[in-house]
Amino acid sequence: MTFSSSSPRSVKPSGVSIPYQPGLDGLRAVAVLVVMAYHGGVTGLRGGFLGVDIFFVLSGYLITTLLLVEYSRTQTIALIAFWARRARRLLPALGVVLIGILIYAILVAKPDRLDSIRDDALSSLTYVANWRFVFSNQSYFSQFSVPSPLRHMWSLAIEEQFYFIWPLVILLLLKLRVRLAPMTMIFGAAAVASTVLMAILFSSGSDPSRVYYGTDTRAQALLIGATLATGLLYLRQRSEKRAPSAPWVRLGLLGAVVVTLMLVFVRDTASWMYYGGYLLVALATAAVIAAAIQPRRNAIKSSLSPVWLRQIGKISYGLYLWHWPVFLTLTSERIGESGVVLLVIRFAVTFAIATTSFYVVELPIRQQHWRKGPRKAVLVTAMAAGALAGLFIFLPIVRPTSTPNKAVAIELTGTSPPPARILVVGDSVAQTVGQGFERGANDLGVDLFNRGQLACGLAEGGQLSRGGRWVDVEPTCTNWKNDWASYVKKLKPEVSLVLFDVFVISDLRLNDRDLAFGKPASDKYLTEQLSKGVDILRSDGGSVVLLTAPYNNRPERLGQPIEWTEDDPARVDHWNKLLRDYAKGLNDPQVTVVDINEYLSPKGKYTNSVSGTELRYDGVHFNPDAGEMLFGWLIPKLPASA
Repeated sequence: MTFSSSSPRSVKPSGVSIPYQPGLDGLRAVAVLVVMAYHGGVTGLRGGFLGVDIFFVLSGYLITTLLLVEYSRTQTIALIAFWARRARRLLPALGVVLIGILIYAILVAKPDRLDSIRDDALSSLTYVANWRFVFSNQSYFSQFSVPSPLRHMWSLAIEEQFYFIWPLVILLLLKLRVRLAPMTMIFGAAAVASTVLMAILFSSGSDPSRVYYGTDTRAQALLIGATLATGLLYLRQRSEKRAPSAPWVRLGLLGAVVVTLMLVFVRDTASWMYYGGYLLVALATAAVIAAAIQPRRNAIKSSLSPVWLRQIGKISYGLYLWHWPVFLTLTSERIGESGVVLLVIRFAVTFAIATTSFYVVELPIRQQHWRKGPRKAVLVTAMAAGALAGLFIFLPIVRPTSTPNKAVAIELTGTSPPPARILVVGDSVAQTVGQGFERGANDLGVDLFNRGQLACGLAEGGQLSRGGRWVDVEPTCTNWKNDWASYVKKLKPEVSLVLFDVFVISDLRLNDRDLAFGKPASDKYLTEQLSKGVDILRSDGGSVVLLTAPYNNRPERLGQPIEWTEDDPARVDHWNKLLRDYAKGLNDPQVTVVDINEYLSPKGKYTNSVSGTELRYDGVHFNPDAGEMLFGWLIPKLPASA
């Protein structure tokens, strides 16, 4: 078994020399840059999450090649030495990142998230983060939850699990005298099996986090890389002459086109990706790799080999480690910038930290310069800091916290008593704010009935545009008129509070008609639906108070571009204008509008705290304390009890 190249340079990442391929460093750079751009909200790279799959294929190819070359030269694989080299390459930078997360947890994270972050850190250090997220039900695709600063560690966990198991697999096959041709077929079949398992476990319409995180279902890309490695070595072994480059280059160009199209157009919500799409991007990446390692210059090799791109590739590990916690910390709300300016700041900070980590921590330890020289003190300090990170992981974190503000005291003006029976209807925003309303109502002896419905707007069917994709209106939402009529009949509210937010300001597709929010057809439909609802609520003589929609600001989520048009304040303003115009046109003293943004957003834009109390836990839904405070402000503005 031989491995040859005309490249004069070599690296020794696994104890043996293999030819240095500059194009592979360039491909690493492309992979990490598209992931960073995707996480930064660049909408032109909807499929930027596939950069992780590019890394997987590269890792499968390189590790398999290294192991086979080592065996061909020594007739064995030094397992302990291999794993030690992996640890020396990967753990120092990870330890420094965990220190950064410790600082993040102390200064930024909410106290109630510290236990979760600690557990995430432990699973990251032991490289089982992906399974930690699976078993703790941390969805990769959640629309509202605040992500862990270590959520991106799922992919590194899969790679490390592969690094642990794969040398054993290779060594076993070689000891059993399995030759390269059948080995290639075995690895290819295993990749297909992983793809089939993903398709079997995937359930359209449900959260696919299990198959997205799973080592078993994501191994297909690593296995395609391994298949490429054994396949190329087999072809070179068969012939003393190297195969012509032209076919590989043509295949690589086709692969590059496929990868590019998928990076630009594919969404992570695309169901077809779970039925072979991830295998397709792995195969396309393998074709690019095959072209990039050809001895003669070609379009693929040249485009991936510029010095600046290779330099980015060399620090790609640090860039991947640092970019997500940096992005999560440097939010628009914290630094007062957005769009391109925010993206540039995030990239600059990430590159600065990753470059420092590479030259001060990673490279010296990897090259074993830590044993001597002027950097020893710095590296010893870094290792000591790693021990502090261990304290963070294994010991409880106690951070002084201020006592949450109690809801504002409810002082009623005049002698009019508050309404005795209040009904709350609307979507999940109404539901969560209603939980706080219930607290305030109990203090006043008011009966408050919280009947907000999760994910329900005014539509009685069709599809809503949510985060850039069309989703069916929930079946439980289609009967809202009958539900409201039942509430009025049974509960007989004196005042009904109506609050809708994201599920009325989304684009709607109904009966093959697209009702773009803000357009006349949408305005007409929403006003008609609102009118029908108001008629139901006042049918028993009660008053109706239309609460304006609050502004939203969803947190950024790992793997999700920022595409929530419903967060656009102009949409909120337009809906609130529809409410006012409707009430004004109705000219009925029983139907009024109360602008809750006077209290929540006095500056006319999203804010997440009032008097030191956090309002929304996810940028949309209300904390109970915030709901109670809002009720204290709202109650004097409601019609008095009859």
